[in-house]
Amino acid sequence: MLEMFFFHSGNPVLVSYRKVTDVVEAMQEKFGDQLDLKIYKTDSEMARAFGCRGSTAVFVNRKMVAPEVATSKEKMENYLNEILSS
Repeated sequence: MLEMFFFHSGNPVLVSYRKVTDVVEAMQEKFGDQLDLKIYKTDSEMARAFGCRGSTAVFVNRKMVAPEVATSKEKMENYLNEILSS
């Protein structure tokens, strides 16, 4: 089981927000029940607990995902598959 946290500012003008939203939605569809997705705004209590300060952040199993992975469907899929296979 994968636990994914997606923190965002809610500002659809930001390119990072749009890219990561697309990736997260694609991963939710691809991995289905294997992915427990939780979405929070960056000003939430949960975001503070994770130390989020930027406009967009993704964590998988409580580890921050690099921006170049979080913004690429292919890289994120590979990253999640690696975790599941270990």
